[in-house]
Amino acid sequence: MLTVMDLSRESLRELFEVRWLAANGEIVHPSQGGVSFKAIADYVLREGLTPVALSSRLEVEFESRLAVLGVPVIETSQGEGLESTAGRIARAACGITLVDGLIAETGTLICTSVGPGDRLVGSLPPVHLAIASGAPLYPDLAAYLETADSHLSYTLITGPSRTADIEKQLVLGAHGPLRVILWNPW
Repeated sequence: MLTVMDLSRESLRELFEVRWLAANGEIVHPSQGGVSFKAIADYVLREGLTPVALSSRLEVEFESRLAVLGVPVIETSQGEGLESTAGRIARAACGITLVDGLIAETGTLICTSVGPGDRLVGSLPPVHLAIASGAPLYPDLAAYLETADSHLSYTLITGPSRTADIEKQLVLGAHGPLRVILWNPW
């Protein structure tokens, strides 16, 4: 019997995309490839996804570059309490984070939280833009857990938040972002 561990790299990519899209996730393959500040700025401006909030791992590099390109960026690490940080992040139209890994079997993103507001950046704004350029692809969760650092905090994301609690009707965005957009997974 063929298992996910037996699949080729290309088959794992295809499986990931099928599962991610089935979970109502979106994928953007920019024409330039990689992480281009201009391409990201053009995309968020064209889609009306401003202002943006950045995870702590992106703030230093992205904040000034996106601002120069006309993208308003909400300051998320002003040294105040988490409640104040959450209030600022909640005003963002889009939260931008890095993806640390992809799980093919379930179409899941792995995001590592380093700063105090990192989880909030991917869950409070109505749109989450997850940058996956160069993120490793794992066949399944077990393969990823073999490499995971037990001292870090991880968030596993399989599409936008969803619930069917009310009259058994599927509702997206009830407990988190309405849209989760994966930027350049390959």
